[in-house]
Amino acid sequence: DDFQSGWGNFKDGGDDAKLVHIPMSDGDETNMVARLRDNSKESVMRLKEAKDTTQYDALRVSFWLETEKVDHGDALLLEYSSDGGSNWEIVKEWIFGEDADLNDNGIVYQLNTTFYSADYVFS
Repeated sequence: DDFQSGWGNFKDGGDDAKLVHIPMSDGDETNMVARLRDNSKESVMRLKEAKDTTQYDALRVSFWLETEKVDHGDALLLEYSSDGGSNWEIVKEWIFGEDADLNDNGIVYQLNTTFYSADYVFS
């Protein structure tokens, strides 16, 4: 989702999540992005509805991230649920300041990970 027309496939993230406009470098356009704050239950982005993943051997998640006031040791988690959200498994954990691809505030990072049906139940 690009968030230009709202939350798209995602649920509104609650009090600690909102959509904000970011000016583009040419000044003529703005880009809508999702902003999450702190690591509380309210700052989680979930899909609106479960997706059928049985036809896939792998799922790739790619997103852009810019951090602000994040402390070294803080974590960003990607979790996957094969039962509609009752139980969650951590697919990827990025630890700020420890991962080579996530070290400094104020820098835009592209984070990617792929996970496979051999390791997770795709349902």
